[in-house]
Amino acid sequence: LATPHLGAPLALARVLGLDGALGISGADFREFAGDRRFPSGYQLLPAPGEAACWDAESLDLQPLDIYAQGTARRLGLKPELLARARFVHDTLRAGTVPDHVRYFLFAGVGHRTVTRINVGDDGVRLTTTDDAGDGTVPLWSALPRSLQKQLVSGDHSGFFKSKAFKAVFYRLLGANFPIPPLMAAETIELSVQSLVLGPDQPIDALLAPLAPVARIEGSIIIERTDDPAKPFTQFRPPAKVVYMGPETPQLKLLLPPLGKTGHYRATFLGEPGKSEPVVFAVAQS
Repeated sequence: LATPHLGAPLALARVLGLDGALGISGADFREFAGDRRFPSGYQLLPAPGEAACWDAESLDLQPLDIYAQGTARRLGLKPELLARARFVHDTLRAGTVPDHVRYFLFAGVGHRTVTRINVGDDGVRLTTTDDAGDGTVPLWSALPRSLQKQLVSGDHSGFFKSKAFKAVFYRLLGANFPIPPLMAAETIELSVQSLVLGPDQPIDALLAPLAPVARIEGSIIIERTDDPAKPFTQFRPPAKVVYMGPETPQLKLLLPPLGKTGHYRATFLGEPGKSEPVVFAVAQS
């Protein structure tokens, strides 16, 4: 389920201190990741051989091997922790797939996802690509092998809640997904790219109806509270959404940053239905 089999450039960004989350600053991420007692951050780095770091100063965009001594020194990566990360990937690569085990891959799609790191004379920068994954794991890492697979629209931490995921998952376990009553209200699924956003970070929202529709019309209601145990109240005027045209399986929206820390809840109300609330937080990095 959205496993970073080949690592994730977002992990490299955090190891380098370029990105924060969960209220942890980029600088603190770098400090924690560099502690040899906690190698898990490094073990999520892009696997050896994955060209997820580019030399932005080279004319033909040569890749940089983060496991090479010169590149590691340039980026300030710890050789001991890189060796432990390489050991993890080498060990997994050396294993064989048992004949009696069936593997099935699920990957989340539809969200802007960090896909590489560019290194130049002016510093190190993230490259984020539209529709490249689930907001955390890029497709090339979630689907690393020629195995049976299913793509599901949604974010890394919540796509497995969607009906599109459950319909396949039930069948894999030998059961049929419960069919809703004929008169049940239509629904639409709403997701955002991360459980925690920065105050100045735009919201990458994805609306996905259960089947392609020619009309999506309604509003995204955003509510806020300082304490999730207390009631949410509307934070700002609803974001109106109007689409009428050829049938579409999903609608991507870029909502403005919220600008204030706290706990938030977003819900779509309208046609073709109401979404389940999406709960996330805004925190300083």
